[in-house]
Amino acid sequence: MASRRTMRVTLDGTHEYEVPHNDLSWNGFAVPGFTLAQARQLAHDIDAELTATAAAQPPHLNENDTLTVDAHGTVTLHTSADGSTILEPHTDGLYYIGGFRWSWSIVD
Repeated sequence: MASRRTMRVTLDGTHEYEVPHNDLSWNGFAVPGFTLAQARQLAHDIDAELTATAAAQPPHLNENDTLTVDAHGTVTLHTSADGSTILEPHTDGLYYIGGFRWSWSIVD
């Protein structure tokens, strides 16, 4: 069985995630797909960064998008502009979190 090609992506240069390779792009940025386990890790990493940022600035300035994954595996994107959106896995089983919205970069 051939191994699946992967790519490494980052949102902020701090955390990197190895995801299945695809050629999707949006405004020059990658559109990565994540497994449910990776979505949980991403939600954890975003929460940790927002907690650290919130301690350094007034709450009204912290209007970043957030992500949650509940105990049942429901992945929800929360934005100040659109409210909460439940993300369903694509037909390939991956969650395209922040695709066509966030500036994901491919790490060389």
